[in-house]
Amino acid sequence: MGGLSSIATWPEYRRQGIAKKLLFYSLQEMKKMGQTISFLHPFHVGFYRKYGWELGFMNQKLTIPIGNLTYQWSTKGKVRRTFKSNIDLMQAIYVKFAQKYNGMLFRDKKWWEQRVLTDGEAQIAIAYNDNDTAEGYIIYTVKDEIVNVREIVYHSLNGRNLLYEFISNHDSMAKKVKMTVPENDLLPYHLDDPYFPQALEPFFYGEDS
Repeated sequence: MGGLSSIATWPEYRRQGIAKKLLFYSLQEMKKMGQTISFLHPFHVGFYRKYGWELGFMNQKLTIPIGNLTYQWSTKGKVRRTFKSNIDLMQAIYVKFAQKYNGMLFRDKKWWEQRVLTDGEAQIAIAYNDNDTAEGYIIYTVKDEIVNVREIVYHSLNGRNLLYEFISNHDSMAKKVKMTVPENDLLPYHLDDPYFPQALEPFFYGEDS
């Protein structure tokens, strides 16, 4: 896969077809390198659609009253907060999680440091099963009575349950939870009361180069 980002021209050079030439040149170079698919996050859908990119992935944005997460999660294990980023452990969990979905990116250490773990106020917690094996992690903040989940990743049902139970235990300091999950995430179906805002949001666009 070849990704496109940060495409721009100075205002005095706009509307002269320069961006179009850049796009075509980029696609040609990708093809030479055997990259048959290209993805991008468009600033304007119509601009890229006319060159062949189309919606490939959606995200689901949830705003959940924290009381709605009160549920018999049937967990085995515990969640431990970590005060130091363990990139190797989180990477191992992420790789197993990413294999379930299309469009997931491979992350190297630089990506973790510069694109994921960038919020100095964010907290990290790891879900461990009864054998002390890590099955999931969560990166989040709590501010203004809102749990903002920056990322929740798990590779087992138990890992998922441990993390959601962990979130629900913040009910003394938060009234709601905001999170982004994959389009086909079934969390609302597992809750006794799924009556809360759920919105699908277009995300990455792709093209067969």
